[in-house]
Amino acid sequence: MKLNDIYDISFNAKYIGNVHIQKRKFLKYKPYEVSLVELKKADQSDLSAMSRIARDWRGAIKYLIGNIEPSERILGITTQTDNFEKLDSNKLLGIMQYYDEKKSILLARIQTRPDTKYCKVKSPLTSIFKQKREYKGIGGVLIDKLLELRNGKKVYLIAKKDAIPFYIKKGFKLDSVSERAMTYE
Repeated sequence: MKLNDIYDISFNAKYIGNVHIQKRKFLKYKPYEVSLVELKKADQSDLSAMSRIARDWRGAIKYLIGNIEPSERILGITTQTDNFEKLDSNKLLGIMQYYDEKKSILLARIQTRPDTKYCKVKSPLTSIFKQKREYKGIGGVLIDKLLELRNGKKVYLIAKKDAIPFYIKKGFKLDSVSERAMTYE
């Protein structure tokens, strides 16, 4: 599938297709189908959803709001299955922002909803332990889709130090430019 093959559900968010992540059911994770959409800053409904995410997710995603760049693309994973013209920010699980240039792609940021990450929880009955998250595999699916849509272009990114093993697992290589610069060819 090429980025140009994506079709409009309406004049708003573009539905790309269904993808599978993992959802916790009792003590095990099972495959779970979610929707992959492209958000548009020019659309008021999508912009509103991005504004709510920037407020609620507290992170790098706040940089989604701003000027519209022609090469900028924003993909999201949502549990929403229809009515994409009114994207529900509460159902978005992850967002990826990248710039699709003529010869390369720059992955600017990727973020998952805060409650989809592992977190340490202090319990009065036990010491600190890791809380099981409801969903997993969101970031991996976003990266997989970007690599599928890249049309042979080289992908660049600057990784956070703790994310380097994740990107290496996805096939990225450390670049000699910087200790955090990575590429996928």
